[in-house]
Amino acid sequence: MSESDNGSDNGSDNGSDNGSDNALEPLTGNAAGIAEECRRLRALGDHYESTARAFAGVRLVDWHGTAHDLFEEAQYALARNARLAADLYFVGADALAEYQHSLETLQPVVASLIAEVRESPDLLRAEAARTSISWLRQQHLAAGDKAARTIEQVHTDLAAIRRVIPEPTPPVGQARPGAAALARPTPVGGPPARPPDPPERAQPSPYLALLDPTLHARLLRELNAEVYDALSRST
Repeated sequence: MSESDNGSDNGSDNGSDNGSDNALEPLTGNAAGIAEECRRLRALGDHYESTARAFAGVRLVDWHGTAHDLFEEAQYALARNARLAADLYFVGADALAEYQHSLETLQPVVASLIAEVRESPDLLRAEAARTSISWLRQQHLAAGDKAARTIEQVHTDLAAIRRVIPEPTPPVGQARPGAAALARPTPVGGPPARPPDPPERAQPSPYLALLDPTLHARLLRELNAEVYDALSRST
């Protein structure tokens, strides 16, 4: 085989590698976008951490008996859930940050090695660079899989946090959002339909104090005024 044949063979091999080798594609990924998502998750963690402190700091010195016990149970559960949510958001942020750091570090290294494979006249160095690219891709994929598994577990754990306080009852006279108001059917013959019972009046409660402090304070004032009026009439 002549030297010209060798040159032709090597040239065709290198051209094939450079033109169609998928292993020489750069690492894809938006490192800046992932960093922004990390900041968002940490902000959520900070929010729930401060919420937990706020729940734990509530004191009702004038409440006694069953109402006080129920309030403390709800207060403890709310603070616990907020702390758990904060911890989970921090875990998710840490997992994304680790992946983001890996991506940000590997992208320029892989790009440099790709250039070396394509441009180096030394075949041994080019092959060594190709081997390094393959190994770094495996590291990148492993980091991505680890972050994805952690984020999925965080999502599952957040969804498993149980609600402490039920959905708030809509104010008197207002239907629950999404509920259709149906007219009472007009009777055909027979006695008239029984008038509807008056709506049950909302009462102050430990749960309402946490859900809507303004409404809770107003109901307490109204209740106190009614008790005062009743006592005034009886004396």
